[in-house]
Amino acid sequence: MHSPPYKPSASSPMSGSSFLATMVNTALQAAEIASLVPDIFVADNVRMYKPAKEIYEGLLSYVNSDGNNKSNGQSVSKEQIWLVSGNPFDVTGARSAGLNAIWVDRADKGWKDRADEYKPSKVVNGLLEIVDLMEKNE
Repeated sequence: MHSPPYKPSASSPMSGSSFLATMVNTALQAAEIASLVPDIFVADNVRMYKPAKEIYEGLLSYVNSDGNNKSNGQSVSKEQIWLVSGNPFDVTGARSAGLNAIWVDRADKGWKDRADEYKPSKVVNGLLEIVDLMEKNE
């Protein structure tokens, strides 16, 4: 089964990449960790629906593009990128593309997706836990 063609809903004031990036920035600021996140990539930039693999490959391309690379000009590998999401379809999409993924399980119900090979790299219950995880992985 294929996804329908991508059609951005330009009529909605709450759609589009700048609105989504603003929402994410607001959440990061509320958790007081905005300074730890160098950049935000919004799936609308790829013009496909999640969990299409191309979205996560687009993230890798974006990170490694001129002007966006925060690694002193060295290429960033898939394994060095961490997607953070509270949506299981984001996690399975990122994992299928070879990226690490942190699932934010706010309801503390545990991972129930049947795609075990695409389960999250890490599970947290809130954004503040991510800071501790990343510090341990450095």
